[in-house]
Amino acid sequence: MKKKNIYLVDVEFHEIWYGCTNYIGKKLLDIELKYTNEFNRLLNQEHTLDNIKNYKFSYIVTFEEMKQKLGNIYKTKFQHIVQNPKKYYKKDFY
Repeated sequence: MKKKNIYLVDVEFHEIWYGCTNYIGKKLLDIELKYTNEFNRLLNQEHTLDNIKNYKFSYIVTFEEMKQKLGNIYKTKFQHIVQNPKKYYKKDFY
């Protein structure tokens, strides 16, 4: 039985982990940019303080929900990839 170099396996998993966390960061950044632009638009128009507070609260809720959703998706995906590395290595699994 031919043993695989442990270093190569470690590099593969780090590469997979980096890809997963990078994708999560990009998704969260997209949400942040969308809400920041919308918030700036609200500030440049006449809105009540309650409207602005409600908007900020909705942003926080949306951001937290997306973090949880992406965290759960990629936790499951990463566990599956670690269990079946040959199936996913060097593929577009993000």
